Amino acid sequence: MTDPVSLSDSLHACLIGDTWVLLQTVQDRYFVLTGHQARWFSEIAAGTPRALCPQAAAFEERLCARGILPRPLPAGHQIAEPGEAGSFENLPETPGAPIRLQDAALFTRTFLALCHLQDPKRRRLDRLLASARRWKDGARRRRRAETANTACLTRTFHALTPWFFSSHDACFFRSLMLVRFLSRYGIAADWTFGVRVSPFRAHCWVTCEGYLLTEDRDSVAGYRPILTV
Repeated sequence: MTDPVSLSDSLHACLIGDTWVLLQTVQDRYFVLTGHQARWFSEIAAGTPRALCPQAAAFEERLCARGILPRPLPAGHQIAEPGEAGSFENLPETPGAPIRLQDAALFTRTFLALCHLQDPKRRRLDRLLASARRWKDGARRRRRAETANTACLTRTFHALTPWFFSSHDACFFRSLMLVRFLSRYGIAADWTFGVRVSPFRAHCWVTCEGYLLTEDRDSVAGYRPILTV
């Protein structure tokens, strides 16, 4: 299994068996390539355009024309290493504690600032990823939190969630909210997007310091990471 490939800031890809899955963040779309298209894309992803066969070169041109591949293509491809989903552990148990007023107030402010993004039509994935990177950069400049504190704040977040939005089939908004919420405490959590094929499905989750914060290991084990912010 190969590492995910970042062909640009907006295009990310991963190979699952003999199938390529692409995530175009500007278009907020996934593309699944099989058969000849997958083989041609393997040539493109290798980063040697002069060695492309005629069919792969023509396919590259089609992808550029549709705005899937950037034009011009970058000189070198950056390999991303978000880690396998199975390498993370479930969040450790922490003693129960009452929700602090300041945590509830911060959660509320975060929700009010982001609640419109529950509607997919009102969000731009590329811009939200850029925001998440800024939040994490700001968190890193502040004091690093202890793992126990991260676990406690995460459990507070999950305890408050049912009062504001449904967690059913809402992995995107829940992950976005948690990354922002934790960043306010100086915790730079990772937001990972994963995919699987046969049938195709996309999912996302949040991790920090080797722990899964929004899911458990069983629920993400079948997904291949394609992008981590």
